[in-house]
Amino acid sequence: MRLDVQDVVGLPSEVRWDERAQDLVDTTLGARHAVNDSAAEVVGALAEGGWTVEEVSVRLADRYGIPTDRAREDVLDLLRTLDDQALLAVRRPRRLVWSRSGVAGTAAAFVTEGDLFRAYRLPATVRGVARATTRILLWPTVVLLVGAGGLVLALRGVRPDLGTDVLVESSVLVAALVVCLWATMAFHEIGHLLALGWRRDRAVVVVRGWRMALLRPRDLEPEGRARSAAVAVAGPIAGLAGGLAVAPLGLLPVLGLEFAVVACAVGLSHLVHLGPWAADGAMLARAVRRTEVRRAAT
Repeated sequence: MRLDVQDVVGLPSEVRWDERAQDLVDTTLGARHAVNDSAAEVVGALAEGGWTVEEVSVRLADRYGIPTDRAREDVLDLLRTLDDQALLAVRRPRRLVWSRSGVAGTAAAFVTEGDLFRAYRLPATVRGVARATTRILLWPTVVLLVGAGGLVLALRGVRPDLGTDVLVESSVLVAALVVCLWATMAFHEIGHLLALGWRRDRAVVVVRGWRMALLRPRDLEPEGRARSAAVAVAGPIAGLAGGLAVAPLGLLPVLGLEFAVVACAVGLSHLVHLGPWAADGAMLARAVRRTEVRRAAT
C-alpha cells in the first residue's frame, strides 16, 4: 500500500503495544515483535492514534534532533515494514484512484477503502477464510440484492404484467452468483493453506477493503523452490476448482446453463493471479529464478 504523509496511521484492533516491554503484540498469532528505541517512538504514536505520517515524522525529528526529511524517510520505512505484516491501520479521505484491477477494482476500492483502510486479521484456518470471505462479500451482496429488487420493481412500473416470480428469480440468481464468488475466493486461500502444510499455524488471513490475502511472517517463507512454486500455484488452481464445483448449479431450471458458464469463467479468472503482476505470480517467478540461478551456478 502506498502511504501519503497526510494519512492518519494507527494499529489494527488485533494488535496492541506493550510499552514496558517495547513489544508489538499480535493477538491473532500470539506473537510478539520487539522494536528498538527509535521505532518505539513511532509505534507509541501509532498506539495513541490520530497522528498523520507527517506529524509522526516531526515528533521523531524533535525527539532525536534530526532533520524532518530524514525522520520522514525512517518513519515511512518502518510503516512499510509494519504494513507488509498487516500490523498497520490507515485512515485516509475517500478518493478515486485508478486500480490495476480495472473499472470494477477502482469502484470497489472507492466504496470499501474510503475513510478507514482497516486491516482485519483472522487465523489462517478454513473457518478464518470463511469468515474473511463473508466479510468481503456481505455489503456487495446487500447492494446487489437491493439493486436487483429495485430494477425489477422499476420494470414492473413499465410492464405491470411482470409477476413476482421475476423478482424471486432475480434474487435467486444474485444469491447464486454470490455463492460462486464466495466459493472461488475461499477455495483460493484454502489452496494456499493446504500447500503451506504445518506452517499455516503461524500464518494469518488479512482482509483489507475488498481484498484478502494469506500473510506469512518472513521467517516462514516456504522452504525450497518446489514448495514455493506449489504454494503460489495452489491458490489459483483451487480458485478454478471452486468455480467448477458450483457450475453444476446451472442445471437448476431457475439458473440455467448461463450460470454454469459464468461460474466457469469466474473460476478461470483466478488463473490471472499467476501473472507476474500478482502476488502469486511474483512468488512463482521468484521460485523459477532461484531454479535458474542454481542451474547456472552448477
